[in-house]
Amino acid sequence: MPLATIPSPMIDAWSVVFLALALFVVITGLLAAYAPSSGLQRYKNRFFVPVSPFVLTAFVYLFMAYLSSGVFDESWWSDPRQDDAYATFWMWIFLAFNLHIFAAPQRDIDAHLGAGNGRSKALAWSIGVAIAILVLVTALLMHNQQTPDQTAVKTSLWLVGWMAALMAGVLLLPLLGFDDGSRPELNWVRWSLMFGPLLWFLVFEHAPFLLLGSWIAVMMTTPLSWLLEESAASPRPPHIAMIALLAVVTIVFAITSGEGLRYTIPMGASLCVVSSMLDLRHATSSRQ
Repeated sequence: MPLATIPSPMIDAWSVVFLALALFVVITGLLAAYAPSSGLQRYKNRFFVPVSPFVLTAFVYLFMAYLSSGVFDESWWSDPRQDDAYATFWMWIFLAFNLHIFAAPQRDIDAHLGAGNGRSKALAWSIGVAIAILVLVTALLMHNQQTPDQTAVKTSLWLVGWMAALMAGVLLLPLLGFDDGSRPELNWVRWSLMFGPLLWFLVFEHAPFLLLGSWIAVMMTTPLSWLLEESAASPRPPHIAMIALLAVVTIVFAITSGEGLRYTIPMGASLCVVSSMLDLRHATSSRQ
């Protein structure tokens, strides 16, 4: 029997780089979120950028790869489960982005500012604002993407309902001893906004539409809690106004672009970085 020659597998070097960077940001994101607080001086030294230059460069490369991947663009939604494993992989990258940009800086900020009086009022308002933002943004994105009828809006309401259930469920965790930090209840609500899109994507194929709303909800509720707590250092009005204005611009662009979530997610990620920089600047300039 003659021996057949088996060709060697072709390995794309850029695919290896992409996979290595994705694993790097996920692992370092988990480590950064759970590492002990190291203060705010390091953020001030790098002009309030929430991540190191190397991590920021890695995310820039990954989001550039996302633009050319075709995941969650206009054509992808004709068959959302066509490449489920690849899409789930991207949701893990977005989760790592949340850990780097939101979780780690907010832990250091809360340790510096401490908790003010009126945390219950701030928590109630933060949850209400987060749900309202999720309903509005998710419904607008899904209504624009799919056939303009009530089906898309109803689906978005179901998605937000499950997110609200998740936020309500995590409020029990501080009662079970998971109460680290100055604002444990609000922190768990933020974590549900960060993890929720990935968690519900395992069940609902349209969960990526929750990404932009979750990001805006985290961005708006972070300074809102400082504003409502009586003894906490309140952010200046231009701080909140700038975040709100940039969020509206991002939503309008997402609706009018006609590209699905192709450009929406990178624009939302850029807005997250700017928002985190403003939060760090406010915390660093405030007294402990």
